[in-house]
Amino acid sequence: MTKPISILNFERCYIGAWVVGVLNTIFGWSAASAVLANNPQVQRAGPGVVTAGLGLGLLFSALITFLLWYFIVRRHSVIAKWLVTAFFAFGALSFLTSLSKVAITPGLTLALGLLSLVLQGIAVVMLFRPDARAWFDEVSGPRP
Repeated sequence: MTKPISILNFERCYIGAWVVGVLNTIFGWSAASAVLANNPQVQRAGPGVVTAGLGLGLLFSALITFLLWYFIVRRHSVIAKWLVTAFFAFGALSFLTSLSKVAITPGLTLALGLLSLVLQGIAVVMLFRPDARAWFDEVSGPRP
């Protein structure tokens, strides 16, 4: 089966959202490092823990993102589809909670976070279109 347009659009938006997220992390690296460095537990752990922690977080994010992408695009996994959907819902809720607590400073970080969220939302919607349902071998209606 050739890859349907919805799956192609999912790929573009999903990977695009991840790239925007990485850019957001890079631009917000010093602010995040400063917040973490002021934590007494982090200070006791010693220098370099903040950088290592943020770097490992970025690496873990990449690993999860590309594993889910692989299972959706190459293995037609319905489980991966629902994991991406659940992660998006949790991320959207976290983003909205952060906005209400003014945890996100306005400006580039907010704009990139919103752009990433919108791209993720579009990617998730693509997974539920009719041609994507066929990709996952999901049938609408009862089977004969």
